[in-house]
Amino acid sequence: MCLSGEHMTDVMFHLGPHQRMIIEMLKKEPKLTLAEIGTKVYHRKVEVGSNEYSAISRSIRSLKRKGIVDRLPAEVRWRLNEPKREKNERIPSKK
Repeated sequence: MCLSGEHMTDVMFHLGPHQRMIIEMLKKEPKLTLAEIGTKVYHRKVEVGSNEYSAISRSIRSLKRKGIVDRLPAEVRWRLNEPKREKNERIPSKK
């Protein structure tokens, strides 16, 4: 969603300080992760699961509900699946 002049000013008035900071950051660097945003807000490394990370996550969710930010599609990751075994199949023992 692109917010124009007067509407953006009205929206910014109703936002918290972290939300305002996040908007300004995303204007300059449009593809930041939550951890990167948290690091910039708190001026130290912010890790997943920390209180700071949770606070930034809540701010982003609030901005998303208001239609101000949107999540970029996630990166596709691949992994190998372990082969399936039959119920009666024994695991080969090491001799």
